[in-house]
Amino acid sequence: MSRVESERQERIRELARQALTEGKIDYLISWKVGHIPSEVIPAFIRTVDEVDTLLWNPLCQHNLTTFLKRKMPDPPDARIGVCVKGCDSRTLVALLQESLVDPERLYVIGVPCDGVIDRRRVEKAFSDEVVDIAFEGDRVVATTRGGGKGEFARAELLLDQCVSCDYPNPRYYDDLAGEPLPQPEGPPRFPGLE
Repeated sequence: MSRVESERQERIRELARQALTEGKIDYLISWKVGHIPSEVIPAFIRTVDEVDTLLWNPLCQHNLTTFLKRKMPDPPDARIGVCVKGCDSRTLVALLQESLVDPERLYVIGVPCDGVIDRRRVEKAFSDEVVDIAFEGDRVVATTRGGGKGEFARAELLLDQCVSCDYPNPRYYDDLAGEPLPQPEGPPRFPGLE
């Protein structure tokens, strides 16, 4: 994991710990390691003891705002925290505009994003199950259950929408988990639509 990604992860944990301790939120929706180290899944944490399970890395592809509009088994006055990337924040803005979520019950941690990798591209390179994916600068190192290893350029594994991302920084947030990234100049790009 790069220094910047590590700092973002620590900032997410710090903001989550503070929000839970101060009673600003009843729970936070973020990301954590799944059943194997190469899998990242949504995390719903309710206690400060769970904060250290939160993570940030280029596998955090889930748009967590989708959980906000579902019929969650929350009390009507539950205060919810959610982490959003730049692309996710656009979904959140639409939900707010349509009054599908109550901004008074929401605490948003914005996460600047350098791009998310497509885990399926890594998996296709192996016949064995990928159990670990590590990030070393611009390189991605994958390890299989049988001990096989493969190294890839991170740029080659980015999701298609991340290659030409116009929103590396969230548009809507209460606190930002890291320094904002440079904003691409010019009008939004829509590769593939030409």
